Amino acid sequence: MFHKRFRVLVFIAVLVLVLSACELPFTISMKDQAKSTVAVEAPGTTGGGESESPDTGEQPQIPIVAGPPTPTPFKYAGPMPSAGTGGVYGRLLWNDKPVGDIQVKLCDEIEYFGGCEGAEYPTITDANGVYIILNVPPGSYGLTYKALDSDTWYYVTSGLMNAKDFEIPADQMVSVGDHKTVRTDLVIISPQEDERLQGVARPTLSWQPYPDAAYYELTFHGGRMGSIIHRKQLTETSFTLDRDLQTCDYSFDIEVFNANETVIAEYDGWRNFEIAGLPTSCKLMLQTPQDGASVTANAITLTWEAHPWAGTYKIIMYPKDNRDNKVLDFVETNNTSYTLTQTVTAGTYEWYVAAYDQFGDSLGFSDTFVLYVTNP
Repeated sequence: MFHKRFRVLVFIAVLVLVLSACELPFTISMKDQAKSTVAVEAPGTTGGGESESPDTGEQPQIPIVAGPPTPTPFKYAGPMPSAGTGGVYGRLLWNDKPVGDIQVKLCDEIEYFGGCEGAEYPTITDANGVYIILNVPPGSYGLTYKALDSDTWYYVTSGLMNAKDFEIPADQMVSVGDHKTVRTDLVIISPQEDERLQGVARPTLSWQPYPDAAYYELTFHGGRMGSIIHRKQLTETSFTLDRDLQTCDYSFDIEVFNANETVIAEYDGWRNFEIAGLPTSCKLMLQTPQDGASVTANAITLTWEAHPWAGTYKIIMYPKDNRDNKVLDFVETNNTSYTLTQTVTAGTYEWYVAAYDQFGDSLGFSDTFVLYVTNP
């Protein structure tokens, strides 16, 4: 399956950096981890926490009628590479059918943010969806290909973010098999991009019906909470949130699947919107010590405002230049204050607080405050 375009990678990257620094319970919902070989978007136009918060309860299984048969396996009978070089061949499908005139590149290396790097060996698919790349120096390469009618590039992965390496020996043609590209033309109706919904606790998400769609999958993120809904299957073209939201930024993505359970289309990016005016917020407010305050090493008490839905809080504190050497490593409390029992050496520290509900799901977290600690 597939990841989103460049701006979604920016969104993920920023969230990963924030959450890795904060170590909040969040896992990028890459949508592909159920398969051993998947396709991920390569950013740009040169191709390239701990756990997420799943839906509560079991996801209902949507009955899918049988789709059209997939193409018969392709057998290569083309030219061989020049002596001392190698080559690759494969096929691109869309909606379980071969698709022609799609750009494909073999790359020395594929970087998650940089796309295709080093030498590139480009080609396009023929009317049968087949591509052939000849006379490549022996070595390890990544493969990237383009979406239909879009500047989005995807690359074949071997895991969460790493491009899969194809070893190409001399005097051989290597099959990379079939891969499935997508369209990025799903139209979301509501909310509008960057729309601000005032006081709406349970907004309705809607999109236009897509041809050949058997079902849709919805992934919904809270700006400070990670994944709230992960790949929820829907046959309808709208969904009203089944839990109260908070004042916060949100984003969601819709993928379209055919009757063979193959993703054929998705929204071009993530639809972002904001909810304001609700009594709870995903941003916790720290109180004392204030940002940039100085305290003595033997008298450190941290306080913050209560979150109405919180069952517990976790506090993180670390030297500003050494996040790995934590003074407080997700120390848990049911209170809205915490007094350090250990003596802290003089220096500059950062601290923040995360809130969780009674089920252990993230409700949000605070900004990070700087704290100057002096000797007693």
